Amino acid sequence: ADVTQKQVVINAEYMGSHPHRYSKMTTGQWQQPITGCCSDCGICCQVYLCGEFMLCAHADGIANAKQNDSTCIMECIPYIVPCYNCYHFAKQREFLREKNNIDGSFGMDCATVLFCGSCAMCQQMNELRAMNVPGKAPCGCGV
Repeated sequence: ADVTQKQVVINAEYMGSHPHRYSKMTTGQWQQPITGCCSDCGICCQVYLCGEFMLCAHADGIANAKQNDSTCIMECIPYIVPCYNCYHFAKQREFLREKNNIDGSFGMDCATVLFCGSCAMCQQMNELRAMNVPGKAPCGCGV
């Protein structure tokens, strides 16, 4: 019993010094599956017909979701840097996933962005809409 009690104390001390480890509960889900692009035809059409404008709308939505920790310009500029743009889009996906306690990993975020970028955009814009976070491009596209 003494050994078990010491182990519990050691684990509690470890968790106290490393709160980010094993402390995250993941119970949420995306509002639509990655293959549910057409479940919202408005977002789907905007992503496929006005892709560049929807990137701006997405950046605006992420900036709004970060609540003063970022600006639309700072979220949008990385999209024009080759290779880094995929990483940045995956980091934005990770932000939404963590904010909503959705299970996943950054590796899966990267793979989703690389292989299903348009579907990921639809899914994330739908998530912003569900969070009641506005994301608009200057032309009016977005949620």
